Amino acid sequence: MFNTDLLYRTRWQELLDFFAQGQPPLALKLLILNTVFLVIFMSRRAKAKYPMRPTTVYAVQGVLIAVNFAVMFATDLLPVSQQFKQLF
Repeated sequence: MFNTDLLYRTRWQELLDFFAQGQPPLALKLLILNTVFLVIFMSRRAKAKYPMRPTTVYAVQGVLIAVNFAVMFATDLLPVSQQFKQLF
């Protein structure tokens, strides 16, 4: 069964602080980004003559997950991208 002790031991304040950091807050950035993808997906599904292929849907979901991680860890990825630019 589900262990409820995990819910009580979790540091919820750290998670809240993580998503509240930045200007605008990270949670708002992710919400806007996911809403844009949802609107594009729903309008494509409602108005398109041919539905999306399953492989395309999986690719779009993968891109969305990758972009969410990029937004969440942008400060960690910035030094890596600068080092990559120096190589070329």
